[in-house]
Amino acid sequence: MKTIYKYQLKTTDQQTITMPVGSEILSLQIQFGNPCIWVKVDTANEIIDRTFVTFGTGHPLPENDLEFIGTYQTEQFVFHVFELIF
Repeated sequence: MKTIYKYQLKTTDQQTITMPVGSEILSLQIQFGNPCIWVKVDTANEIIDRTFVTFGTGHPLPENDLEFIGTYQTEQFVFHVFELIF
Protein backbone atom coordinates (compact mmCIF):
# COMPACT_ATOMS: atom_id res chain seq x y z
CA MET A 1 0.00 0.00 0.00
CA LYS A 2 1.31 3.46 -0.85
CA THR A 3 1.04 6.09 1.86
CA ILE A 4 2.95 8.97 3.45
CA TYR A 5 4.93 8.44 6.64
CA LYS A 6 6.58 11.00 8.89
CA TYR A 7 10.03 10.36 10.36
CA GLN A 8 11.40 12.62 13.07
CA LEU A 9 15.05 13.59 12.64
CA LYS A 10 17.54 14.16 15.41
CA THR A 11 19.82 17.17 15.31
CA THR A 12 22.90 14.96 15.23
CA ASP A 13 25.77 14.35 12.82
CA GLN A 14 24.54 11.01 11.44
CA GLN A 15 21.49 8.79 11.87
CA THR A 16 19.96 5.73 10.27
CA ILE A 17 16.27 5.52 9.46
CA THR A 18 14.55 2.31 8.41
CA MET A 19 12.03 2.65 5.58
CA PRO A 20 10.71 0.66 2.61
CA VAL A 21 12.85 0.34 -0.53
CA GLY A 22 12.06 3.03 -3.10
CA SER A 23 10.71 5.52 -0.58
CA GLU A 24 10.61 9.10 -1.86
CA ILE A 25 11.34 12.00 0.48
CA LEU A 26 8.73 14.69 -0.12
CA SER A 27 9.52 17.40 2.42
CA LEU A 28 11.67 18.45 5.38
CA GLN A 29 10.09 20.83 7.89
CA ILE A 30 9.93 21.68 11.56
CA GLN A 31 6.87 20.35 13.41
CA PHE A 32 6.39 21.23 17.08
CA GLY A 33 10.06 22.26 17.27
CA ASN A 34 11.37 18.98 15.79
CA PRO A 35 12.81 18.44 12.30
CA CYS A 36 10.78 15.85 10.36
CA ILE A 37 10.77 14.35 6.88
CA TRP A 38 7.60 13.26 5.12
CA VAL A 39 8.16 10.27 2.88
CA LYS A 40 6.02 8.52 0.27
CA VAL A 41 6.39 4.80 0.97
CA ASP A 42 5.09 1.53 -0.37
CA THR A 43 4.49 -0.60 2.71
CA ALA A 44 4.61 -3.77 0.58
CA ASN A 45 8.31 -3.21 -0.20
CA GLU A 46 11.26 -4.69 1.66
CA ILE A 47 12.65 -2.57 4.53
CA ILE A 48 16.15 -1.05 4.33
CA ASP A 49 18.31 1.33 6.36
CA ARG A 50 19.06 4.79 4.95
CA THR A 51 21.70 7.09 6.41
CA PHE A 52 21.16 10.81 6.86
CA VAL A 53 23.75 13.39 7.89
CA THR A 54 23.20 16.91 9.22
CA PHE A 55 25.58 19.85 8.89
CA GLY A 56 25.41 23.34 10.28
CA THR A 57 26.01 26.30 8.01
CA GLY A 58 29.76 26.85 7.59
CA HIS A 59 30.71 23.31 8.61
CA PRO A 60 32.89 21.32 6.17
CA LEU A 61 31.21 18.68 4.01
CA PRO A 62 32.79 15.22 3.57
CA GLU A 63 33.98 13.88 0.24
CA ASN A 64 31.25 11.18 0.29
CA ASP A 65 28.40 11.23 -2.21
CA LEU A 66 25.56 13.19 -0.64
CA GLU A 67 22.04 13.90 -1.84
CA PHE A 68 20.53 17.11 -0.50
CA ILE A 69 17.23 16.61 1.38
CA GLY A 70 16.51 20.06 2.78
CA THR A 71 17.30 22.83 5.25
CA TYR A 72 15.67 23.67 8.57
CA GLN A 73 16.13 26.43 11.11
CA THR A 74 16.04 26.49 14.87
CA GLU A 75 15.91 29.69 16.89
CA GLN A 76 19.72 29.99 16.77
CA PHE A 77 21.06 27.77 13.97
CA VAL A 78 20.48 26.63 10.40
CA PHE A 79 20.99 22.94 9.52
CA HIS A 80 21.25 21.16 6.18
CA VAL A 81 20.26 17.49 5.83
CA PHE A 82 21.72 15.14 3.23
CA GLU A 83 21.35 11.44 2.53
CA LEU A 84 24.61 9.51 2.42
CA ILE A 85 24.72 7.57 -0.85
CA PHE A 86 26.68 4.30 -0.73
